[in-house]
Amino acid sequence: MKNQPNEMVRLEWLLPLFDQQLSIMSGGWQLDAHPDFELMAQYYHETSGALTMVDLPRLATLAAQLAQFAKTLNSETLDDEHSRLAQFAHQLLQHELVQYVKTGTY
Repeated sequence: MKNQPNEMVRLEWLLPLFDQQLSIMSGGWQLDAHPDFELMAQYYHETSGALTMVDLPRLATLAAQLAQFAKTLNSETLDDEHSRLAQFAHQLLQHELVQYVKTGTY
């Protein structure tokens, strides 16, 4: 095992779970999708809590903001601009998690 801080080891173990949840949610921000925004908000909230526990506050904040955003939406209120912003934030979160595991920084 690599000699690294405990936070990174825990995150390494959690990354497959994060990837699975985030992959499930990635299609939800498409305009032609009919996502369950309540379920998406729950997944982002869980991700935010886990990121808080491994001491990644900025990524936890991003996940919490996505959770709040999903809570405020329904299929009728998701327009093109909001869809693009949410997709970008979602991809940023997923990318930064992978980068953190690889490099130890984000």
